[in-house]
Amino acid sequence: MEPASELEITPLFPARLPKGTELAGHVVDGWLRDGGMAAIYRARRASDGARMALKLQLPSTTRSAEICQRFDREAEAMRRVVGEPHIVELHAAGVLDDGRRYFVMEWVE
Repeated sequence: MEPASELEITPLFPARLPKGTELAGHVVDGWLRDGGMAAIYRARRASDGARMALKLQLPSTTRSAEICQRFDREAEAMRRVVGEPHIVELHAAGVLDDGRRYFVMEWVE
């Protein structure tokens, strides 16, 4: 799979993504947990069913320029090290219409 390209803008989604939600060619299988700035979901790639992890910025953090910049830097750092061993691969990244950033990464048990 090719590394994720520039951020794309996608439509509005609810605060908690329900199972079956499609985002950037991936389908949400379920919510796992919330962290300090993002929710983590299990997902699968629609094209082949490969298991993925989806990280979605929490709605409460979208007005924080610092958190938005951290999210953007994290995605950019993952783009720069694509193909490196022991580094999770970034498959997609973008920004929802409501300002929440997300990225989809390979699933690691």
